[in-house]
Amino acid sequence: MSLEPEMEPEEIEPEEEQAHEPENYHNVLILGDPTDPMVLQWRDYCEAVDIPTTLYVDADDAPKPSHTPYTVLLNTHVDIPFFHMHHLPDSLAEALDEECLILNNCLAETPTSSAAEMEDDYCLVGFSAIGLYTGTPVLEIARGLQTDPRYIQKAHHFLGHLGLRAIEVPETPSLVLGRVLALLVNEAASALMEGVASPQDIDTAMQLGTNYPRGPLTWADYVGLDVILSILNHLEDEYGEDRYCAMPLLRQKVDAGKLGRKAGEGFYSYHPEHTRRG
Repeated sequence: MSLEPEMEPEEIEPEEEQAHEPENYHNVLILGDPTDPMVLQWRDYCEAVDIPTTLYVDADDAPKPSHTPYTVLLNTHVDIPFFHMHHLPDSLAEALDEECLILNNCLAETPTSSAAEMEDDYCLVGFSAIGLYTGTPVLEIARGLQTDPRYIQKAHHFLGHLGLRAIEVPETPSLVLGRVLALLVNEAASALMEGVASPQDIDTAMQLGTNYPRGPLTWADYVGLDVILSILNHLEDEYGEDRYCAMPLLRQKVDAGKLGRKAGEGFYSYHPEHTRRG
């Protein structure tokens, strides 16, 4: 038994928390499709906590802000290659804060690959918002090989300020939820294509049998069939395995512009004159 007096634990100042106050995120540029409900949801998250937000389709269209530089650049595009920082218009490049956090959708491109085209490659953090389609405020983030750990902390803090919970996962193609969901959708599309069951019956069986919040085909319509196809193509390119090969029906739907809820039709119809369940 030791007779030495117990040492009081040393208090450690939370330096990282002090370094990233909410007011640091005072101007956000969102790159994305303004017809996509999830892109509009990102804008709503920011505006709900009084963060000024600018939404543009791509970097070439985005203007230089009149006063405050952009402190966060959020690229929501999946099927459009990541904008190259050294190709940004001069007016926009000059409008980014020196400590600007780059959040890049990495469902179809790894953070390391995205950052490889950037001059300031340390400030990019990859993310996947697939979890938001379940109605829960959870998303995945991942660092590339070049990412400065400070920017992971900035991403946690910024997303937390929006009321979202960020879970860091290892950098793997399409991360966790994107990979698993795309495979579920692909198998469901295979069952539909082979006449195993109707879309409604496939989704009902999966909802009741696995307690999923939505069936895989309904889920695909919410996320976008083009997004699911991009994930599968990315996985097939990275791993070279047949199990990631997209079903012909899925490719046909995308080719026909039937991308899901945002297009008015996917595996289901969302036009007012049609009714559906799932």
